[in-house]
Amino acid sequence: GHIGDFVNNTVYGNTTVNGGGGLCFARGTPTICNNIFWGNSSAANGQEIDYIQTTTPTITYSVVEGGWAGEGNIDSDPMFVDPANGDFNLLAGSPCINAGDPDGPLDPDGTTADIGAYYYSDPLDVADGEDAPGLPRFYVLSQNYPNPFNPVTTIEYDIPRRTSVRIDIYNTLGQRVRTLVDR
Repeated sequence: GHIGDFVNNTVYGNTTVNGGGGLCFARGTPTICNNIFWGNSSAANGQEIDYIQTTTPTITYSVVEGGWAGEGNIDSDPMFVDPANGDFNLLAGSPCINAGDPDGPLDPDGTTADIGAYYYSDPLDVADGEDAPGLPRFYVLSQNYPNPFNPVTTIEYDIPRRTSVRIDIYNTLGQRVRTLVDR
């Protein structure tokens, strides 16, 4: 495969005087895969990536603003949720979704790796009643954490297909206190 030295990173909004605004190598022959280099600038050359005294790095299945020759590379806005506030998750429709190295490890949702540090998971993007690879096989309601909690807790659940979900909270007397999810 193409997995290498610098894998699944998002480099955004950096500036530099010399070298590449997003990444600069001085020696070696790095291999770079499934990364996003976007919105970085260099006063010296305006490039996202630069190299000095080295052979050209091998960059594959990456987003590089301004472009970079290599298998699976793209020069397209990665479509972050809210980069100004540090949210580099991908929006639906991002060109990074399922565009990573097809020979590399799958994303946690069972699909081809997404490009960048964060993968996009949409387990409800499945036809009603249809099983899909990468989705859980059983209904699971996990233990909340942290427990005990004050004042916030996290409750995780898995569903094997698109379906209605309702999560109700009951007190020790069996009285419903609140509905957390009903959709």
